[in-house]
Amino acid sequence: MGRWRRGWILAKQSWRLLRSHKGLLGFPVLGALLALVLVAPPAVAGAYFLDEGDTVPGIALLAVAVYLGSFIAAFIGVGLAAAVDAALRGEPAGLGQGLGAATSRLGAISGWALITAVLSVLLRALESRGELAAIAAALIGGAWSVISLLAVPAIALEKVGPVAALRRSASIFKEQWSGQIVGMAAIGGGVFLFVMLPALILIGIGALVLSGSGSAGIGGEVLIAIGVVVFAIGAVLSSALRQVFAVVLYRWATSGEAPQGFSAEDLRGAVRIKGARAAA
Repeated sequence: MGRWRRGWILAKQSWRLLRSHKGLLGFPVLGALLALVLVAPPAVAGAYFLDEGDTVPGIALLAVAVYLGSFIAAFIGVGLAAAVDAALRGEPAGLGQGLGAATSRLGAISGWALITAVLSVLLRALESRGELAAIAAALIGGAWSVISLLAVPAIALEKVGPVAALRRSASIFKEQWSGQIVGMAAIGGGVFLFVMLPALILIGIGALVLSGSGSAGIGGEVLIAIGVVVFAIGAVLSSALRQVFAVVLYRWATSGEAPQGFSAEDLRGAVRIKGARAAA
């Protein structure tokens, strides 16, 4: 069985875990709400000041917005990873349990947020320096997203600091890069195909209806609204599924044992493990 088929099977197994613990979906929803409440105000204010020519307060507010966004993403990610790990062990898993775990790791989360925020700013600056620089930024960003994928589970499960977590994630990446890429691609492709693509089609149809005349405009607005909601649901679902798979991959890579609900055969086929585990 090919790696892509294995990755798709693992994506479906991640979905089954998420479906059986619906409280896990509360993490990305909470993250979106926190971003709206905490990140949007300084971001909008910073953009306003820059537009008015007030560079110093504008840049300062945008820097605050970037860091807050990174912190919220890290905090929610660590909480979700801790809750997923509890669910895999058959223990009670929910929003309160995960947020409690994240709160106990605020130091590491703060450090990780600073690293990701600085990298984000540097990549945005690189993108603005021409086409070749934009391509380089895209390549660096893509490599970072894969290499750092397991840093959040490392912070959540091993209680390590941000630098140690990145080293841990990079080390695992070097051993089984194909499992990370294929599994994440299967999750992203599945959510896009079954959720986000229909949402985009609804939005497109609604826009076409609105471009017409008569009373049909109301129907167009409804279609666009439904499409936006479905797209947002897809984004939440994709975020949760990615974290489920990241935790499963992390536990498999560090212990060599398949978590409950996941097939050891599928993990062996989708993840390249060097040394003795590959022969196990």
